Amino acid sequence: MIMAKETIRRYTLHTEKGGWLGEVILTDKKEFYSLTDWGNFNFSWSTPIEIRVFILSIDVDYFGRKMYQGVAYQCSNKDMRGYCERFAAKILPALKEAIKQELKEEKYDAYLV
Repeated sequence: MIMAKETIRRYTLHTEKGGWLGEVILTDKKEFYSLTDWGNFNFSWSTPIEIRVFILSIDVDYFGRKMYQGVAYQCSNKDMRGYCERFAAKILPALKEAIKQELKEEKYDAYLV
């Protein structure tokens, strides 16, 4: 068995007032994993773009749809869709801010805010 090295980035997200929102993990294989007060979701994208830059490029509606798509095979109903939309509205903006700060600290040249 050959083990490949993988970069995994973990973000602890908070509200503007410092309340805990959740934990998010991004991998260089374009995987998203979350454990949050708003639900636990995961998804894998096939984008050629670096995952952090990709996350910065998406909006809340798209993100919510992908979270719903990831669980729709398990439970497809309007309530679940609403849960995913609320999750996206709470988590994506905080994750984007954490990524922007990280990329700024790394002086990452390829990303545009």
